[in-house]
Amino acid sequence: TLVVPVSPHTLSCRPLVLPELATIRVEVGEGGGARAVLDGRHAVPLSTGDALVVEPTVHHLPVLTQRRHDGDWYGALTDKLGWSLT
Repeated sequence: TLVVPVSPHTLSCRPLVLPELATIRVEVGEGGGARAVLDGRHAVPLSTGDALVVEPTVHHLPVLTQRRHDGDWYGALTDKLGWSLT
């Protein structure tokens, strides 16, 4: 499993390689107040002691499409992620 920071603030934020069945737990420490932002849309307030847990599932997520791929991988990402929109 590869965990990659989406918008790191420094170059020292590096991807993590974890075992396939690893469970990740992130807990808000004392004096914390934090937000979990899910898919860039929904912000969930978190308080001291709250935790986010990410664990493997037996459910599959289909990521293939039956559309013909034109080979422009960067262009497809630009379209899907809304990059370069004015």
